[in-house]
This record gives sequence, C-alpha cells and structure tokens, in this order.
Amino acid sequence: MHQEFGANVHFIRLPTALPNDLLVCSRSLPGEINMSRDAELLTAHRVQDDPVLRLDRWQPPAVSIGYHQRPEAFDGEAIARLGCTLVQRPTGGRAILHAEELTYAVVGA
Repeated sequence: MHQEFGANVHFIRLPTALPNDLLVCSRSLPGEINMSRDAELLTAHRVQDDPVLRLDRWQPPAVSIGYHQRPEAFDGEAIARLGCTLVQRPTGGRAILHAEELTYAVVGA
C-alpha cells in the first residue's frame, strides 16, 4: 500500500512478516527539515506504535552534528563557503557530512 501525503512525503506499508512496519520516503530536502522530521518522529513515537523507517536525501549538502555537540565549536562560515549548512541531529554521535547519499532514521520500541 502506498499513500502520498503532500508533494514531498510518501508513506509505504512494507509487505513483511510485520505488516504494520512503515517506510517514510521524501525527496531531497534541506538539513533543517530532515532533522526536524527526525525529531518529530522521535517525539511522537510511543512504545505501542509500529516501527518507522525514514529514508531521506540532502539538498543542499549539510554537516549534521550530534545532540551533545556544540554548534559554536564548528566554523559555520567555512561550512557555508563550501555550500553546506550546519544542523544538529536529535541523536548523538559526531559530525557527519551529508552530500550525495541516502540516509535513514529508525524509530521503534
């Protein structure tokens, strides 16, 4: 089953042994939007909810930093000169450059 919600987001039910698994795909979006969607999924998800896999691409390229990293520790002007944006993830980890790639987020109990 495939449902389209707006021009940018597609929800697809996966034909697996777990019929309620949900896949969310979106077109290439700015890092701020990708991170806000991840944060919304994380905030809205409850233990009894079905797992969600979200696939996304990045345009323009972005450097995402982990939840515990400080944005002021990065040279935002140098990042911008390279045509990238600086965004913070709702999860941990170190800085990652997102350019020509497919990334994913998984939310589940």
